[in-house]
Amino acid sequence: MFDHSHLWFPYCTGDVYMGQHEAKYRHKNVKHVGYQNVLKTLKYLKEEGIIKFDRLEQLVLFGFSA
Repeated sequence: MFDHSHLWFPYCTGDVYMGQHEAKYRHKNVKHVGYQNVLKTLKYLKEEGIIKFDRLEQLVLFGFSA
């Protein structure tokens, strides 16, 4: 366990799972763009050399909702 890194994407609004959509809450339009945020974050991590995806051997993905 100590030779692994952890990367956490909070998604309390469901953005990451839902992709992207626009919703109306009490006469206010809100754009949920969690999917785009995750892609931009992964791109940044790759470009900065923080995560070397070509050397990635294991990946565990999990999630839960409140």
